[in-house]
Amino acid sequence: MAAAHQANVVLVVFPTCHPLAKLGPPQKRDGLPLGSREKIESATRQTARPCRVGRCPVRASICQPAMEKIEMKIRISLLSSALLLAMTSSAFAASSVDLTVKGVITPSACTPNLPGDIDYGKIAAKDLSPDSHTWLEHRTLKLSVNCDAATLFAIRTVDNRAGSSTTGTFGLGLTDENEKLGGFELSLLSHTSETPSTALIQYPWSPTWTVLYPDDGVTPNTLVGFGGRSDSGWAPQPLQDVVMDISVRGAIAPTNTLTLDSEVAMDGSATFEVNYL
Repeated sequence: MAAAHQANVVLVVFPTCHPLAKLGPPQKRDGLPLGSREKIESATRQTARPCRVGRCPVRASICQPAMEKIEMKIRISLLSSALLLAMTSSAFAASSVDLTVKGVITPSACTPNLPGDIDYGKIAAKDLSPDSHTWLEHRTLKLSVNCDAATLFAIRTVDNRAGSSTTGTFGLGLTDENEKLGGFELSLLSHTSETPSTALIQYPWSPTWTVLYPDDGVTPNTLVGFGGRSDSGWAPQPLQDVVMDISVRGAIAPTNTLTLDSEVAMDGSATFEVNYL
């Protein structure tokens, strides 16, 4: 666009065509004979006409070179613009990235079921430790997964109160003063399935499956599967029905880090998500 604007300006400022082109004596001052300047300026004001393509009131041969020069500049400007656009298009074409969408439709589906919640009721603030976490009693829930047929799956744990934990596990939410209330731990005590299997875990930072023991905690964003060991190592195997005993234990942050002038509700929440492998 800049080159096109420049071409338009050139058309406006080029010299005009007028009869003064026929003045003959050698130029001595300002390109004109001495003593003729006033006459020339008067004649210029009366007879000057702008040069136009196909129309020149006086001596078209004088206008023609100027017009050719204008047309040449326009052609050069347009050619430069075309080259610039071509180079720009090439640069844009090289800066690209592809998106690939993948997935697998499985003929069988699995449904997780977790009846009930964990409710610690009301806890007196005076019973909490001011300097360290106050650990609450263990509670147990049964988590079951039922599939239409034997399916290769794993359970993924999601912390719905991420960023609010003081124990490095699952969070209990925030107080009205935006203080972290505490956290809770999850662990898999035992499980049963239609064929013998071993509880396995895969952490977010490792692609390897390892054995999950009852004393091991299940942290957010881990995968829990059930399978066996082969020559290539531990790996989940297809199962249809699995029932698990899940242990939950809450912890309240030190009270010297909390504002407990009024009742504060524990708001821990986690999701068990079925992932098809």
